[in-house]
Amino acid sequence: MIGLGAPLWLLLLSGLPLLRWLHRFQRQGRIRPTAALFLWRRIQTEGAAGNSPTKPDPRWRLRAVIATLLVLALSDPYRETISGIPMEVWLDDSLSQFTQEGGKTRLQRGIDRLIQRVEEEHPSSLILHSLGNPTVTWIINPQSDNDWISKLEQWGNDPRGEPHPPAPALMHQDSRHILLTDGADVQLNHWLKNAPLSEIIQTGSSTGNLSLTRLAMRPSPHTPSAAQGLVELWNSGESEMNARLILIQRGREIESWLVKLPPGERKLLDFAADLSYPADLIARLHAAGDSLPLDNELRLPLSSALKPIAVKVTGECGLYLSAFLQSHPGLEQSGRNPGIFIDCDNIQTSADAPLLRLHSSGGHQTTHSPGHWHVKAGLRHLSIHRGLTFSREVGEATSSGVTLLSADGHSLIRESHTPAQTIDVYLDLQQPGFAHSPEYPLLLSALIERLLQRPLAESLVSTSRDPDASRITPLALSEASNRLVADHSNQQVSITSLPIIAALVLLLIDMLWGFQPQRRSGG
Repeated sequence: MIGLGAPLWLLLLSGLPLLRWLHRFQRQGRIRPTAALFLWRRIQTEGAAGNSPTKPDPRWRLRAVIATLLVLALSDPYRETISGIPMEVWLDDSLSQFTQEGGKTRLQRGIDRLIQRVEEEHPSSLILHSLGNPTVTWIINPQSDNDWISKLEQWGNDPRGEPHPPAPALMHQDSRHILLTDGADVQLNHWLKNAPLSEIIQTGSSTGNLSLTRLAMRPSPHTPSAAQGLVELWNSGESEMNARLILIQRGREIESWLVKLPPGERKLLDFAADLSYPADLIARLHAAGDSLPLDNELRLPLSSALKPIAVKVTGECGLYLSAFLQSHPGLEQSGRNPGIFIDCDNIQTSADAPLLRLHSSGGHQTTHSPGHWHVKAGLRHLSIHRGLTFSREVGEATSSGVTLLSADGHSLIRESHTPAQTIDVYLDLQQPGFAHSPEYPLLLSALIERLLQRPLAESLVSTSRDPDASRITPLALSEASNRLVADHSNQQVSITSLPIIAALVLLLIDMLWGFQPQRRSGG
């Protein structure tokens, strides 16, 4: 937009008619050779009498344009540009923003309103911040990027997490800050009280939502290769909802329920599952009138970690080891596809799977000092007291591997790779004094976990969703006391030089036009 800083100078343009009148007296005479001057006397008399009007010099139009340009330069013309400040938009891309309303998500509706705001204000740059993932930031220049609308519409196809707003003191004070949210997050509402926001774009009106918040399983203590599970539902809406909940494993439905849940209520449902062939367990919810489908499913990965590990035992290991294997929920004695071997009579010299060798033959000696661990993790918490017997001859004869536990200068437990990972135990684990102590099952469990290089079967495997993330009811947002007034920051760029340059060019033309050499005739 073009404007004038001193428009009163335009009053000088009223003198242009005077300029035309003055040029009536400045016509250039032309030399006409003649033999008798009296022959021209009548023409000059008629001109002086006014019978033949005297026309002004035609150059008056050019000089009028020059005068107009100089007056325009005195009026201080300028070009106005709207907005020069960046716009920083804090986008709430949490789960509730993907609630479907009218065929679009709340986030998409908010972005549509943001596009209208950018087209109205023409910011110098558009900076998008994700509140769900503070490391995600986009910088778009709407004034030079023709595809800025399509880029903005591609923001966020999946939830990035619950809002993590920045500290208000870290927000740039020279930017216009806009928050795009549905107002369903309570913590974000508290942040608004101190954040220097210029505007809040709030979308969303739906309140009905039924969600799955937890899916958990643990091995059954009564039935081998079986598990007990628990699934939790929550109605975060404001009205009662009906739904059908199904459990799917290996592509087939293993359990289903018809549930009716009042607003604000939670419901726990238990079930049983088979672990013979572990596969992912899927809980899926079908609810009428549910506008947020993304929280209607939970997937629980069930790997071999939940299934007991098969242990193949060779030799006479005694009743204590058998009782340990039967009581441990992560181990089962089986020769089919063993995950680990336990050898008690030095029968299994090598194996493809990890091997635990328990040496009990040979000369025995009693320790006079507590055991000393030579590893930093996994076993140091176990206390091996003095007074335990060990196989001295076999222990001293074995020189390969690394010592894990020693006492009185003797190796009690060693680790090697021959070719599979192997642990040799020279402690006498069949002595009743040690077998009845708490250290006995802890030591065997720790050694087996070291061989497997992972924990034994977990007592509980679960997946969950933050219940507050499924809350979609919009809240009344707080009005910030320090909210900035919308500032478009108009900038004025002077263009005074343009009419001055044009006037100088026309003045040069006028000078060249007036320079006409007069020819003289010789008589």
